[in-house]
Amino acid sequence: MRLQLSEDEARALHAGLLDALAADLLTPVHAAAARRVLDRLGNKVPSWLERAPVGGETGYLMAAEWVLRALVDAEERGRTVLTEAELAHALADAKPVGVTIGDVLARMRREKLLRVIGRRGDQAASWSAAPAGRRLLTGRHGDVVASEWQIEDAEALVELIFREHRTGREAHRPSVQAIGRLGDERFDELAQVLRGHALLEPADEDSPRLALTQGGAEMAEQRVRATLPRHASLYELPAPPLPCRTGLPVRAAWEDRRCTCGSGHAAWLQRSSKAQLRRTLLRDGAAEWDCRWCGRRWLIYLQAHLARGAPAYEAPEQAIFNRPIWRPR
Repeated sequence: MRLQLSEDEARALHAGLLDALAADLLTPVHAAAARRVLDRLGNKVPSWLERAPVGGETGYLMAAEWVLRALVDAEERGRTVLTEAELAHALADAKPVGVTIGDVLARMRREKLLRVIGRRGDQAASWSAAPAGRRLLTGRHGDVVASEWQIEDAEALVELIFREHRTGREAHRPSVQAIGRLGDERFDELAQVLRGHALLEPADEDSPRLALTQGGAEMAEQRVRATLPRHASLYELPAPPLPCRTGLPVRAAWEDRRCTCGSGHAAWLQRSSKAQLRRTLLRDGAAEWDCRWCGRRWLIYLQAHLARGAPAYEAPEQAIFNRPIWRPR
């Protein structure tokens, strides 16, 4: 059967099928066929993926926040991914004008706000929040992103190190200090306490790597498990969002744009770049980038710096510029 549809009619069909899937109105056989139709619509009209949603930038950002909030809420209940139909149902509650879930997810994926889990056969694709997406949800005080972590003692630092990247023993020191609002002096003081109790491995002055000892990892795991939802998995916990001061100029010298492999170069970090990835970084404070030379994946985030060039870990409101920091993924 062949149908000639205008773009408005195709969009209406696309939205109707998503609503029917979200409301679970179709039998399994018809649901599988509906997903195939959605895929064909998306493939036949690729221009949908290149335009902002009909609701404009405001409608898109409102919808993106609802999608991310639905994913984070699901994580708190122990689910790490949601299907497109489930996200469509969440977006229907928001009722943003002129916005469809397909447009929103496509743009969020391009902007690295979401990760998509590949589908198999008729199985629907699933989505999870990426680090830049979590940053979009982080609360702000003025133009400074609020930190949800209060590091009051060495035990709290153990937990933050355990959670910083992906749940485990290793962490990235600049990221830990940024999330915990810890200046060099305070961090060294707490780290010394941990090393004195054999909870943190000896320091390597030339490396930003931190590593808990086996005893430190066990202590951190006990602290984390005590606060987990009933069905949540310890090893699927999201990393804490990195704080950032928005609205500051970005300084990215040659060494700030160069991959550690020596060959890769993130040209999109230059001020003259018009790349979408740079716009995502400036808006959300973090973006993921893959070096095509060494294949390594990086999380590049903006760290507020003081006039003297030191990171503004403790008082980002005193910073005068942002600098991109590379953290291995």
